[in-house]
Amino acid sequence: VVQLTTDARAIYGVSIDDRVAALFPFEYKHQCSRRRNQRYALVDAGFVVAVPKSVDAAEAACMTRLYMTAFQSIQLGMNEPRDRYDLNLLNGVSILVQNGNTDLGQAVIELATFLGASQVFATASSEHHQFLRELGATPLGDQSFGWELFINEKLGLVFLQEMPSAEDFESFISIIDESKGNLVFMRKTVESDDDLCSLTNDVGCDPVYFKELALKARTAINSARYHFRL
Repeated sequence: VVQLTTDARAIYGVSIDDRVAALFPFEYKHQCSRRRNQRYALVDAGFVVAVPKSVDAAEAACMTRLYMTAFQSIQLGMNEPRDRYDLNLLNGVSILVQNGNTDLGQAVIELATFLGASQVFATASSEHHQFLRELGATPLGDQSFGWELFINEKLGLVFLQEMPSAEDFESFISIIDESKGNLVFMRKTVESDDDLCSLTNDVGCDPVYFKELALKARTAINSARYHFRL
């Protein structure tokens, strides 16, 4: 940080010479693409997060994007409007993370634990189970992992990173609390609607419906404005 306003210092605690990473909202996207080689950028202090001196710039960019994805995925699973920064956001909620050993899976586990989740289950192959325990998760097999564990107590949130087979997809659905549970599909951006349809068609979903849904989603994004802060 080389220059800032009085409000930035008073409200957000930003100081001169701080190392920060900026989270650019959608309305900044075109400005960024035109000025990729600039040395300085003017951003809202509310879009800035502190970066320790021990973390280099490349690591900071990756970590910020990774944990924001995990944070937003958890928010998508909330049924009722709540303070998104409530440290008890997941209090009493049990969750399952598919492929918990991945970078994104680890980020979801860490944030869910920090936000008070009562139980965190994560699927992975056996060589990753000890690591998942150290993160605070209960490790499960990466394929058929004992659905009977959830017969009596269903889960509040299930996070998928890969679209499973039709049979396994039904199994994931069956362990979600029907009254207040949600499934969140986390995946990198697909290149086209056809790519999206190929993912969902494997589990018996109507590809025409998903094309219509994708169009509606893009229309909503283009007409909305976003403001977020970690």
